[in-house]
Amino acid sequence: MTTVNIKISDPVIRRNIQAGVRQLRDPRFPLYVRPQKCGERASWYLVQHKGGKSTWHRLGTWPELSAKVLMPQIPDRLADLSAQAEVVADHWGFTSQVLVWYRDRQLASAGLSIHRKATIKSVVNRHLIARIGGLRLEDIDKAQLDEKLIQPLQAVLSLSYVRQCFVVLKAAFRRARRLGLIGANPVADFSLSDFLDNKIKPKPSRLKGPHIAPLLATLQAAPVPRQLLGLLQLMHGTRITETRLMRWGWIDWDAGRFELPGEVTKNGNPLVLPLTDQSRALLQGYRRWQQKRGYSGGLLFPGSVRRQPISDSTAQQWYRALSGRAWSSHDLRKLARTSWADLGIDHHVGEEMVNHAGGVLSATYIQTALQEQKLRALSAWHRLLVDRGLEIQIF
Repeated sequence: MTTVNIKISDPVIRRNIQAGVRQLRDPRFPLYVRPQKCGERASWYLVQHKGGKSTWHRLGTWPELSAKVLMPQIPDRLADLSAQAEVVADHWGFTSQVLVWYRDRQLASAGLSIHRKATIKSVVNRHLIARIGGLRLEDIDKAQLDEKLIQPLQAVLSLSYVRQCFVVLKAAFRRARRLGLIGANPVADFSLSDFLDNKIKPKPSRLKGPHIAPLLATLQAAPVPRQLLGLLQLMHGTRITETRLMRWGWIDWDAGRFELPGEVTKNGNPLVLPLTDQSRALLQGYRRWQQKRGYSGGLLFPGSVRRQPISDSTAQQWYRALSGRAWSSHDLRKLARTSWADLGIDHHVGEEMVNHAGGVLSATYIQTALQEQKLRALSAWHRLLVDRGLEIQIF
């Protein structure tokens, strides 16, 4: 394998990936970068040479773990590896070992949704390993976590995301202790209130009822795939991940419903969306638009990688371009949910429609009655959208 020896930085990695280079090495350290097959990411490795053998230690994925973040940590990472070599093989001594094990275990779990797996992977790779991966287990205490993790995170991220990071950290140690992989759980008695005084409140939607008409005008002026992504989220209150992953095969045209499997929803529960006259016409028009342009695959939103949907980062970029960062995809979902309440739609029906109910209605109504209520609710909402300027056009 040809190796390019060069001082590594984010622009250097990006340029060499685009040029098709297979491996980079930083001459200052035994640090390597290997591009992944997708052509958009790369893997970081530290190589430990001892006793005539070379051991490759994977540090994370670029660009999630950027060179700007990682490079200052390399001397400490090397020292950690040297110390780790003295640890008994079946004993974990470092936080990174627990985190990597937990991440890989969760990614392989059949019971977790794609959304949840992506969240855990991002939290572990981008934040937990980068900030506290080098901590020895016996050195973990509240002061260390506050200094190295909580305070730096809360300075640049929302408190709700800091909570997600803390929840993943606690879950990793709790599971490792239950399986006997660590002798004690150093964070068992920690709570987020130990570190933060402010209560984490849900962020209000940046979109309100009076914004519906100008919002529809913005969405309908966008390129067709971006237009449909936004309209589907607004019309059905779906999350961005489950929307961008939508497939034509999930639509039962005869029964008049869009059936999203649990593997793509956040809570793992299947979501059935009744098709109104408006949503049926919108989807059928978009399908014809795709076919006229030579696409006959199974995805509503095909990406640049063959047979794969657009990535989360691409979908977020679409929304940033549409909104100028004034609102996000989640604001569309919040707008739909609050508008349903304003229309007098039953609270439990609304929660079922955004897949929050967790089976509450299933125990109260037979499924036929539930779907009828959802159809009536969505029909009222879609008629309101038409009154505010929604055009069910043939693309």
